[in-house]
Amino acid sequence: MTAKEYLRQLWQLDREINIKYQELEHLRASIGIRAMRQGDVVVSGETSDPVADTVTKIISMEEYINRKIDKLIDLRRKITDQIDGMESRTFRNILTCRYVLMQNWEDVAESMGYAVQHCYRIHGRALQEFYRLYLKDERV
Repeated sequence: MTAKEYLRQLWQLDREINIKYQELEHLRASIGIRAMRQGDVVVSGETSDPVADTVTKIISMEEYINRKIDKLIDLRRKITDQIDGMESRTFRNILTCRYVLMQNWEDVAESMGYAVQHCYRIHGRALQEFYRLYLKDERV
C-alpha cells in the first residue's frame, strides 16, 4: 500500500459513513410520522409489519454507522499521531490539511501560503517521508 492509499482511508471511510447516513435518512423518511397528538398524550397508530421491518433496518443501520464512526475516529487518531511524529513541520501541515482536514488543493495552498504547484511538490516529498517512516517495513 502506498502512503497516499493509506492516508486516503480517512476519505473513503468518511464517504462511506455519509452514504450510509443518507440511506438512513431515506429509511426514516419512508415511514414518516405515524403518530397523532391528543393533548400531551401521543397515540400511535397500528404498527404494520413493513413499518416494523423498516424500524429494525433503521436500528441496524444506526449501529453500523456508529461502528464505522468509531473506526474513523480510531483511524484518524492513529494517522494524526503518525503525521505528528514527522520531523518536518511543513510535511506535517500539508498532510494534515489534505488528509485529516480533507481540504482541496486550493484550500491547502491558501492555508500554507504557497502556490498549488509548490504544494504538489511538497506533498510528494511528504508522502515519501511518511512511507519511509511508517509503511516501508509494515504490512498495512
